[in-house]
Amino acid sequence: MKREGKKPLIIFLSILVITFSLLLLIEGSLRLFFPQPLYDQYSDGHPLHEPFGQYDKEIGWVPKEEYSVLERTPTSPYGLVRISHSRGFRGGLNLTGKPIIYLSGDSMVYSAYVDDSDTVSEKLKELIGDKYDIINGGSSSYGTDLSLLRYMRIRKQFHPAIVVHFGYPNDLSDNLNTWSGSFAKPKFSLTTDSSDMHQLFYLDSTSKLVYPDSDVPFVQKKRKMPSSVDGWLGAHSEFYTLIRVAFADHNYNFTDDGGDAYYWSTRPVWSVKMKYAFFFNAMLLEEYHKRVEEDNTTFILLEVPHKIIVDPIMQKNLIRVNGPLNFTKVYDYEKLFAVEEGFNYYDLMPAFVAGGKELYLDRNTHMNPEGLSVLAREVQKAVELYAPASQNSE
Repeated sequence: MKREGKKPLIIFLSILVITFSLLLLIEGSLRLFFPQPLYDQYSDGHPLHEPFGQYDKEIGWVPKEEYSVLERTPTSPYGLVRISHSRGFRGGLNLTGKPIIYLSGDSMVYSAYVDDSDTVSEKLKELIGDKYDIINGGSSSYGTDLSLLRYMRIRKQFHPAIVVHFGYPNDLSDNLNTWSGSFAKPKFSLTTDSSDMHQLFYLDSTSKLVYPDSDVPFVQKKRKMPSSVDGWLGAHSEFYTLIRVAFADHNYNFTDDGGDAYYWSTRPVWSVKMKYAFFFNAMLLEEYHKRVEEDNTTFILLEVPHKIIVDPIMQKNLIRVNGPLNFTKVYDYEKLFAVEEGFNYYDLMPAFVAGGKELYLDRNTHMNPEGLSVLAREVQKAVELYAPASQNSE
């Protein structure tokens, strides 16, 4: 009877040992023959987090002055990429005395998840590096506000001949966030003296731009550390990573993805807050344009197409749930605004619609090296169109 009582326990322990051994075999086989990226978004070297940024009391945060890591990309195709800064700029500075093109914007300009050799700035150097020096001033989580602030800092140091600013749908919400990445954004205002940079943003009774949340402290936000089983397994198990990637593929293809572009497309009538966000961003662009023009510098505006515009799989479920959608609505309004204001506006939409979703990373809305090559070629065309004749003839 005692032996019969122990039998279920022995069976349970045997199943447990066999299951554990099988999992170890699978884990070992993956590590040897089909390595998966250990997707630990909390590690100091992971590009999804902000370890490459440092707190800045005037801008909120900026890329670290000196930074270099060899990263395993968290998105397919997996591989090792070098991500580095020098003097706070992606890929470093290699100025040779030629007129400078300053690229301004968020992670699309920074060229997240790709190697230093594949960034939009490096691709552009290959095309027009004989005429211009290129500075990559992009930074993840930047809205138009922080891009403007960063330009105000570098304008007298580098005296760029051309500023190419890349807009993106999430600028409209990033401008209103009180945090950028893991860092508190500063209060900010631009005085009539363009050499000064103080704190604040939105249009008040004195017609100054003032930041909406005027009591944001200059305090660095603490990093949230992993506390769940998911976080631990994602950092230590390649088998778990493989399973999670499979589910990510499913969720990416069949759930409401698309971020800000989705949000702005599915609202047939914009709320007061949405209208405010749009007009606030427009005001920031006007201010940016004015500051650049004050420096006798050419300002070129481009709006980077979101992947949702060219990916039918992303669109399918949104249309099924919401009915017919206009995925380019926010772009149409931005273009109308830019043209009416007399900006040097260059339309990226035709090139990216022609290239389709193959210009973007898998399960990610950032561009792959091919997409960044297309972006660089379009920037070249914009520069040739809008640069002063004296520069194009050199």
